[in-house]
Amino acid sequence: MADIRPFRAWRYNAKLGKNIENYTSPLFDVVTDGQLQSLYQNPHNSIHVSVPRHGSQLKPQQIIEQWKRDGIINLDMLPAIYIYYQHFNLPNEPKPLVRKGFICHVRATDWGQGPLMRHESTMPEAVKDRLQTLRDSKLQVNPTHGLYHDPNFSLEAIMDEAMLAPVYEVEDYQGVRDVIAIIHDAEAIAEFMKVMEAQKIVLADGHHRYEAAVAYKKECISKLHGVYTGAEPFNWHLMYLTNDANPDLRILATHRLIKGIGNWPKEEWRKRLEVFFDIKTLEDPSTLPEVISGKKHAFGLILPNACFKLRLKEGMLAHLDWAFPDEVKELDLTVLHYFVIWRILGISGPAQRKSAMLSYDRNFIRGLQKVNAGQADALFVTNPVTTAEVRQVAELGQTMPPKSTFFYPKVLGGFFFSSLHPVEFYSSVDALFASKGQVEEVQTQTNS
Repeated sequence: MADIRPFRAWRYNAKLGKNIENYTSPLFDVVTDGQLQSLYQNPHNSIHVSVPRHGSQLKPQQIIEQWKRDGIINLDMLPAIYIYYQHFNLPNEPKPLVRKGFICHVRATDWGQGPLMRHESTMPEAVKDRLQTLRDSKLQVNPTHGLYHDPNFSLEAIMDEAMLAPVYEVEDYQGVRDVIAIIHDAEAIAEFMKVMEAQKIVLADGHHRYEAAVAYKKECISKLHGVYTGAEPFNWHLMYLTNDANPDLRILATHRLIKGIGNWPKEEWRKRLEVFFDIKTLEDPSTLPEVISGKKHAFGLILPNACFKLRLKEGMLAHLDWAFPDEVKELDLTVLHYFVIWRILGISGPAQRKSAMLSYDRNFIRGLQKVNAGQADALFVTNPVTTAEVRQVAELGQTMPPKSTFFYPKVLGGFFFSSLHPVEFYSSVDALFASKGQVEEVQTQTNS
């Protein structure tokens, strides 16, 4: 099902690699303005090609070519699968956690036409922005994040062995310890390919980048005038794959902030909410995450002078008349977006994605502070979705409400780049890893 292959990475030279933390960067959709300004000070930091500086005279492609000429980055001689472990801790979880995964190329296909499934919708402008960056650089800078499901943990022993000799180990901006190892062994790589053949991949993070890769592939095919083999570099997308059977996989809750509804007193809120929810007044808003934890269709509400625990009334779910499968209707966030944001606040489903009244924050304390400072009228506290819910929705071909998932930790960019230039993409040993029926074509491309 899932067609993967190793790739030849461009990596920082050995001298710079000893201090790789100086060249890594957060993903484009989580990097803050303060981080950007700091990272831009290093002319060789990966941020210059992942989030090009506004007003820069050099395009990402020009920057990359300069780095190649100056030996800032070098191309690995052999294709590899790159193992990536992230060691982290979370509040209220005493046990250290580790997310285990690997980075490879995955064949890019349209939604519904291959093994890749999505769980969220995208914004056309964001896809357009990522597509332009890909056009300019011909380089895949940061991997997207995909989930496969292997309760037998068939690949973990191979990855653990590779981790005995890591090439990079850093502590990143999240306080996470990122460790990278490399597998060149052909038999081990073949095992990765074999295991993934039986997999369907749910895209966890990077929907816009993935759609940009598919759009780029279509553009390139249109320029071939019918001579298309399927072996061209633009068919492949850089992805970080993790096993969602791993008990250490974590999704953090993303809370909803409301602003611009006027000065509703708490009595007005209660009057409107009690139509749909059982309501309990609480004295200490800081306890809300624990009070609702693990409870189905339960939410916290923080106002400037009050806080409540909300739980959907028995039988009320039957009144949710959005045209979704039951599995989507039963999601906590579907309940919140329907009964509160639509029925109470009057923001219709299609308008919710762009509404100025609605914003999101995964940091509970920061959200609480915004309400107390008058920067928001209300904060709705939510539970995180589960990986099982994400996979279930994706397999139904459905999407979740906006900002449903925050997979933690975020992948770090800058450890390596994947080139789509044929001369840098192919290698003399690619026939070992070619998809069935493509061996001859890959050999032809390599020899040329």
